[in-house]
Amino acid sequence: MNSKPLTYESSKTVLQYMDPNLRILLSSRIPSIRTAEKAAPLKIEHLEIRSHIIKVNDTYYGCEVYRVDRKYKVPYPISGLTKLNSKWTCDVDEFGTRDYITKAGGLLPGNNGLRELNLFGFLDLENIPTDEGRLQKLKKRLKLETQRYNQLLIYRPKKEVIDDENDSFDFGTFKLSHCNRSDATGLFNKKALGLLKNEDMVKKAIDYMNERIKQMENELLPFENKKRNIRPKFEVHVAKQKRKVRAISPLEKVTVYPPSEGEQIDFEFLGRFKLLLFNEMFGWRPEFIHNLQNRLVICHAHAQNFLLSEDFLVLIRNWIENKKPVGTCFIFSIFDPREDFPIRVLKFVKTKYVNAPAEDNYVNIRMRNSAFLRICHEKDKDPRISIRMDVVSVERPHDLTNIKIEPIPYILY
Repeated sequence: MNSKPLTYESSKTVLQYMDPNLRILLSSRIPSIRTAEKAAPLKIEHLEIRSHIIKVNDTYYGCEVYRVDRKYKVPYPISGLTKLNSKWTCDVDEFGTRDYITKAGGLLPGNNGLRELNLFGFLDLENIPTDEGRLQKLKKRLKLETQRYNQLLIYRPKKEVIDDENDSFDFGTFKLSHCNRSDATGLFNKKALGLLKNEDMVKKAIDYMNERIKQMENELLPFENKKRNIRPKFEVHVAKQKRKVRAISPLEKVTVYPPSEGEQIDFEFLGRFKLLLFNEMFGWRPEFIHNLQNRLVICHAHAQNFLLSEDFLVLIRNWIENKKPVGTCFIFSIFDPREDFPIRVLKFVKTKYVNAPAEDNYVNIRMRNSAFLRICHEKDKDPRISIRMDVVSVERPHDLTNIKIEPIPYILY
């Protein structure tokens, strides 16, 4: 069936009422409509320009940098959020070195006395001043990860136990407390392997370790490229994603996975929820917790370093200065901490508030609104403990907010 082409005026009319995202696509594919397009107004209901993405109505656009594998010719994403250390990459140099490393004068992150995560996402407190020294430390850890991966390949549970209710929790504990442990120095011990109770869990652990090793190797590759003067091929891809947000009412509870570095979040909107469940799997962002306005918050996160840092004291001062109301409660649920960790947190707080009444399991800090800020620890379901912050009445200092801690399902990457 033959059809006549649209006239110039008809083309303008069609373009004027066309969905803007479709119009953008047509403009990039059909250059011949450019003349008519210039004469037809582009109507956009919602335009949002962020650091790394552009939103047109309900569609997001972003540019991503890929490195093309020399052997298999497969593009590998290298921009955006790095899964290992949660740092954001916008660009790379000719060898593939990430821009945040280049801006730091070429020095690798971590091992600098600043409690900064290294390239693999570990908090290694050893101060190594040279770039070569830090690189050798990373290669040593990669070798250990390969040995632990090989250990899993030959491991078989003595007894096949399938427990759908707890398998996810146990595997999450295996990842967080053993695979991702910054101070790991040897193979997995019996306690770690005992969490893998069936062949399916062992397979998941093998896949997880294999993926982490690939990520580590890709982090080290730019330094090998520079050493051998290899300049890989790079490509820029345009990513497109459509999202529709549906309002939910009433606002009772929400689970939040914090945004990556450079992205914005509406704290006023989050503050409308009665209970906020906060989960952060790949890196702790203190500024996020500082800005939360919710009365009840449960944090399932890597918060050990936060609770022993100046950032925790800043949060305490913020609560005191802003006169948080009685009933405000933040709970930090910690996976498999060292046995003395809760006591260390309380002693750390006590050294800054020497006049605060204290017992073995709590510290009370007087506030200006006839209330105490009580910081205490509780035993949760093994292997977790909780560090709590509660604003309690002076008249009833032992009345803590009753919150049931429900484990947040793990996202298995």
